[in-house]
Parts: sequence; C-alpha cells; structure tokens
Amino acid sequence: MTQSNRFSLSLDKLDKLAEDVAKLDIARVAKSGNKVVPSFQREGYLEEANKKTLSWVKRFFVLRDSCLLSYDSPDVEKIVEPQTSVCLGKCKVQLLDSQEDLDKLVGGLIDCKGKSYCIHITTRPDKEHVLISCPTAEDRKAWVDAIKVARTVTHANMVKLSVENRVLAEDKGAAEVALMHSTSALAIFSNKEYIQKTPIAGGAEGWLKTVGFKRATDKKGKKMTQMLDGLFGQSELKKLKKRYCILRDSHLMLYDAGDALLKPRGVLYLVGTKVELLDDDETGTFRFRCTNPEVGDYIDFVASSEKRRRKWVFALKIGARVTYPDFRMLLEEHALLANVVMTPRASAPSAPNVPAIQVEAPPDPSIEDIDLQEHQLDPGTTQPYDGAGDPMLRNPEGKWVDVKGEEVLATTPRYSSSGEQLDSFNRPLPPGAVPMFTKDSTPIGVGPDGRHYLPDGTEVPKDGAHFDASGGELDKNSVTAATTVSQNLNVALKVHAFLAPGNEAAVDVLGRTFRGEAEGDNLVNADGNVVPLTSARRMGDHGMQAYNPAARPKAKESLKIVVENSSPDSEDVIELGCVEIDETTTLADVRTLIRKDMEALKFADFIFLFDMTPMLKYEEANHRALECMPELHVRGNELSFNTQPAGPGFSKKLAEFAKEAERKKQEEEEFTDIMSRVRAGTFLKPVARDYAE
Repeated sequence: MTQSNRFSLSLDKLDKLAEDVAKLDIARVAKSGNKVVPSFQREGYLEEANKKTLSWVKRFFVLRDSCLLSYDSPDVEKIVEPQTSVCLGKCKVQLLDSQEDLDKLVGGLIDCKGKSYCIHITTRPDKEHVLISCPTAEDRKAWVDAIKVARTVTHANMVKLSVENRVLAEDKGAAEVALMHSTSALAIFSNKEYIQKTPIAGGAEGWLKTVGFKRATDKKGKKMTQMLDGLFGQSELKKLKKRYCILRDSHLMLYDAGDALLKPRGVLYLVGTKVELLDDDETGTFRFRCTNPEVGDYIDFVASSEKRRRKWVFALKIGARVTYPDFRMLLEEHALLANVVMTPRASAPSAPNVPAIQVEAPPDPSIEDIDLQEHQLDPGTTQPYDGAGDPMLRNPEGKWVDVKGEEVLATTPRYSSSGEQLDSFNRPLPPGAVPMFTKDSTPIGVGPDGRHYLPDGTEVPKDGAHFDASGGELDKNSVTAATTVSQNLNVALKVHAFLAPGNEAAVDVLGRTFRGEAEGDNLVNADGNVVPLTSARRMGDHGMQAYNPAARPKAKESLKIVVENSSPDSEDVIELGCVEIDETTTLADVRTLIRKDMEALKFADFIFLFDMTPMLKYEEANHRALECMPELHVRGNELSFNTQPAGPGFSKKLAEFAKEAERKKQEEEEFTDIMSRVRAGTFLKPVARDYAE
C-alpha cells in the first residue's frame, strides 16, 4: 500500500461502518419510543449586539448540541436561513456586568445602557465574537450552564473520550466486554482506521449542488410519492445551484458562493435524519438524500464524484451521533472506568486567588488537549496558571513565562483552570503529593515507568532525598504518592499514541514530546530541554519502548495547493502554487513554507482540508504532506477567490534551513501577539465569575 493511501478506509469498509451506524440509530429510536429528535437544550428570546447596525436586536435563540442559532421568531421552520449561526465547540464564555467592561468590549460603538446580564462568546478556532444580553440573572445562569455543556459536545471530544475509555478498558483487561456492552458511540469513535483517516475536527466540507429543501407531504399531510420519485428530471437539473456545505458536529450548514461563512442559507439538524445514497439515473448524477423525520422535509444533493458522495453520506451519518445524549453516555462510561483504573487527583486548594472555573467536562487529559496559544499540550498535562489566575505561556524556545515575559521558576506554584495543584511539569498531583525538587531546586518528575527523573533525563533514586519548593525534605509518603502520577501518564500516552497517525509519537523519559533536533545525537523536548536521542521512547503495544527513527528516503514530490472555484458554472479548482515535499514533510512544514505567499494572495488566514475535512492547526504537525498527494485543498474565511493568478502563485522548494528560520519567525510573531493581548487586558483571565478554558 502506498504512503498516500495507507491510512485510507476502503469504500466497502466505509459502507459497512455506515450501515452499522444506521442499525444502531434504528435500535436507539425503538428504545426511545420513536422520539428521534431530542428536545432542545435551550431556547428563548435574547438580545444580540449587531455588528452591522451597531444596535441591539431581539431574536429567538435555539441551542442544540454545539450549535447556537437565532431566528426572527419561534414560529419559523428551523431549516430555513437563520439570522446567526455560532459553533460553540471549545468556545470561551465571559460574563459582563459593568458598563465599563461592556463599553471597553464594543469600543463605545454600541449603546449598552441597561444591559446588565451580558454573555460574551469567543469561538474557536474561528475567533468570532458574539455578545448577547439576557433579561434576568436567572436566565443568564441557565444559558451559561447550557453553553458550558454545548461547548464540550464536539466530534473531537467524542473521539478523545471514546479512545480514552477504550484504553482504560484495555488496562483493566476488559476491552472486548466494554465494546460489547458499551454505547455504540464508543465503537464508532474509537475505530482506529477511522481516527487515522479523519482529522480530529471531523465532519466534511466542500461544494455540492442542490435545489434546496423540499416538502415530503402536501398541505393535508399526504405523502407526495410522485414528487419524491421524480425529483431529478431534466428540468430540476437546470435548477441546481452550488452551495458550500459545512458539516460541523451534528449540524449541516449551506452557504452561497462568495459568503463569508458567517450566515448560512440553510441548516439541517442531523439527529434522527435519514441519509441514503440514490441510484444513478439517466442524468448520470451522484445523488444522495437527507430526510428529517421531525418536520417531514428532505433535501437532495449532487456530488461531483462517487468518492465524494460516499464521503458525504458516511460523514453525515457519523455527525448524527455527535450529540449531547451520546456524549453523556461516554462520560458515564469514563467515570466508571476511571474510578477503577486511574489515580485520584488532589482536591483544589482553598487559596482565594486560585482560579475556580466551572466547566462541564470530565477532568481527564484527553479532553483538554491544547493550551491558550493553540499548541497541543503534552500527554497528561494541562494549561498552567499562577496563584493570581494569570496564564503561563510558552515563549518561542518552549520555556514557560509569566504575563511580563519573565521565565517562570520551577518552584513557582502552578494550578489548572479548575484549581488543581500541578507539579513543575504541569501535571495534576494525586492526593498527598507535592511538587518535588533536588536540594538545589531542580524539579524532579515521574516518568511513565514510575521512575523519577530530572528535566535532562537523569534518573533520581526513589529512595534518595527529595525536597519541596521551600527546601524542606519530603517524607517517604509524599514521594510515594507522587509516583502514582505514572498511572495517569501511561493512559494519556496510550491515548496520544492511538490518535497519532502511524503510532510514531516519540516522548522523553518524562513523557514530554519533542520540538526538534539539536546538535549531534540530541533532541529538544517541548520544554526546550536538550536530551540525548537514546532517551527517546514511544508507546508500543506492550508499553513504553525505545524509539529509533529509521532513516527515510527523501524523494522529492510536488504538492499542488488548490482552492475550489466558487464560480457557479465551474467545478474546476484554482491552483495557487506548488511546494516541494519529501517523506518527512508535515502539513505544519507546508504552512510555514507557504505562509507569506498565501498572505500575498489574500489568504492571510486559511485552513487545510484533509480529505474534505477541516484540520485544526495543532494537528498539522501529526500529518505528513505526502498523504495529501497530488493536491492539498485550502479554504479561507470567505468562499470567493477574486485574485486568480495567471500562473502558479508561488513555488517553494524544501529547504530545511529556510523552513526552520521561517518557523522561528512565525513562533516569535505569535508569541508577541498573545503577550500584547495579555498585557492589554483583552485576553480572558480565568477568574471565578468567568467560564473560560
């Protein structure tokens, strides 16, 4: 099997898994008394700050799973064009009460007098800002509680939680039993081939043709079988319009060509929706249909190829399982398994200045996977804060610094967003444990093998002297308590390896990932420490093993960077340029190589589409560019592309020294930007009344 398709699922396997999902849906509907669409998590009237009119607009809001939609009234059909659409996955939520805070947020452009119960939502990764006002404090609390739930119901969390549940079951020796008696979501989202094929964000997006939503019944409720059977005659084909379709979690949104991806022309809620392939007829089209049993409406789509049609049908059926009820069942499974397998964690300290954020998400390492800088966290770690609730950030060298940019001492107390005390490597401590150090205040950590190590990989005898941050020698009970960190770390490393394509994720003896190579036979870990290559480890089928990266051939390939043409009369793609890659080139490398050229082509902010699926930025380092051959699709914040180059817009050859220099420059720019926002007070600080990450 070639490199470009070794992770791909065959169409037969896709069909089989999709059929299994459909059967599970039928069984679930039967158990629930034919109630295929659950009640809304939350709905009601709210006021929203309109960016165009610079005024407050009263709208009817509907929150389902991870999607927040608004309409002019509650009487409109929920499939028609909403006024606003917000995807809440991993969003940040801040409560605003004072007039000063509101005026600062809107820059004085909108009159905020009398708006005492406001909620400010910042979406991720789009970074859209939504400001809504509730009529009472009770209403705001109810909406905030619902949003806290909604922000966790994502494809990424379904995958991570399913994988961790599977790993916990395997550690207990009950993997087969867990899969047989578990929720169907566990089997779907922990399927290894599916995970390695699909980026963690899940879903799909791309151009489809459709005539829009159709009624399956007439005004009297009688089924219109003739219209269903004869929908795609030659006359209907002439009415087909291109729509850019984005599947996010359990919602499918349709946009016009040229839209800025802010206001969909239509939206379909997938829970209980039947998705089916339609046989090709004399028109030679690649059709499929989505039927909503709640309102009796359906919509037919036409894909550009059989491969794309199968991809859409499969993705839509998976999206129908990214729901709060399924996620809740996975949480319950996790709680049962974690209580048996994982090590308890220390309770939150009582210091008044420690952050105390209430987020409805399980306290496990797989859910909180990125830090505030959008970088992937090391396995088993969490975003650290100091005792005042200010975030600690990584500088371009990987060192942790405070909000002033000064390097944080290893002995400085660290806390998670929920108030748990962390060790010097940002890992939650078990009960009875404290951060450990040598006599000269060098931090001591616990590796996945249960042994104790210094940051450079030097082993420290367990029965040797260990000290606390103030220099006092620790008793044996405290040292023993800290050693049990290895249990949680092993689970996190297994999840990390399961999610990493090729299962080749390397870590040092403390479980920290690597940033790159140093001089000689040394590597640089995520914290900027230089460690010998011989200390590298990887998680194999039988625990931690030595990591010996084999020399790979560096045959050069030319990868085209393309964007789909938004012209209504064309299916062609526009070639923006090409980049020379080899076996070691990741998508993160490609982004570094083409960043400046993309900005010149008015693509300052863009995402990669891996097999029609949007890829989160932190995932790009885990995917090799060769998997995307012969072309890699990109999308910006807008669908239209008006600056079509006469020829290739750029051509980049793989040059390691130039790539490394550009990467360092990019990291410095990103670090400078986030530090300026922290210092200016525009970065959300996790205080007790905020609900941020």
